Amino acid sequence: MNFGRRQRIVSDMAHERELTVGELINHLAAFPRDAKVFFGGTENALTFYRTKLRGEGLVQIEFEQQVYRLHTGQLVVEDFNESSRGSRDSSG
Repeated sequence: MNFGRRQRIVSDMAHERELTVGELINHLAAFPRDAKVFFGGTENALTFYRTKLRGEGLVQIEFEQQVYRLHTGQLVVEDFNESSRGSRDSSG
């Protein structure tokens, strides 16, 4: 079901790349600490939600949008609206 979400397929390319926290810090180290960070294009960027420890040595960066890959390899972004966001917050 699509409870208050807008869904779109963004890519059909299968890219898998692990990134360590250290590598991410190294990539960001060259920028000023107060530089703005956005994820994606400036007009349609993903909205940062939180980081969460998901297991030993596994950190998840979460967005207000749900991003996942279909079995076909297509990348999908679902936009949560205000009414569905509350149920997401309680899912942990």
